[in-house]
Amino acid sequence: MPTIPEIFQRVLSILQNQFFLDCSLAKPEVPFYIYPYNASKQAEMDDMVKNLVSNLASKGVPVLEINLFNLLLDCMKKNDDLEWELEHEQERSREEMLAELQGILDVETEIVPAIRKLREATPHKLLFLTGIGACYPVLRAHVLLNNLFSVVNDVPLVMFFPGEYCQVPGSGATLELFGRFRGDGYYRAFNLLETRV
Repeated sequence: MPTIPEIFQRVLSILQNQFFLDCSLAKPEVPFYIYPYNASKQAEMDDMVKNLVSNLASKGVPVLEINLFNLLLDCMKKNDDLEWELEHEQERSREEMLAELQGILDVETEIVPAIRKLREATPHKLLFLTGIGACYPVLRAHVLLNNLFSVVNDVPLVMFFPGEYCQVPGSGATLELFGRFRGDGYYRAFNLLETRV
């Protein structure tokens, strides 16, 4: 079993590789990658992402890290929905609340445009998506990835995913959040840990 420093060095060597950065490794697919990890290692993963961003920046590879949970909160604040939702949380069932939040935080009309705006405002050669576990069940990884193809196709995207990314015989790959909640099948993303450079 590799140690955290060994994993860090392996991932760093992939992310700074020119073939990875110019999206050659993903062609003809979109340059989407999943970094699956055990959710119990969240603190270590947060540190690793911070160190990756710092190390890559020092090597001339600027990274745009988008914490999806913070992005959802920002979208709700922008539309003045956050305070109202918090005040009326007890008045609705969990299902009603979830349906309302998914409507307010629609991936196609709210989340993807917010990501596009952040990309336009911040020079970067690599995009990290973090915080997806904290967004469950409002935002699902497979829904977001399926809607990002038109917005992110010129730089590699790495989603740090607290769960498993595995092949399912007969149905392609699947993401299992926390190793328990399986999303719909078919992912065009590559497992970063299986990437060869």
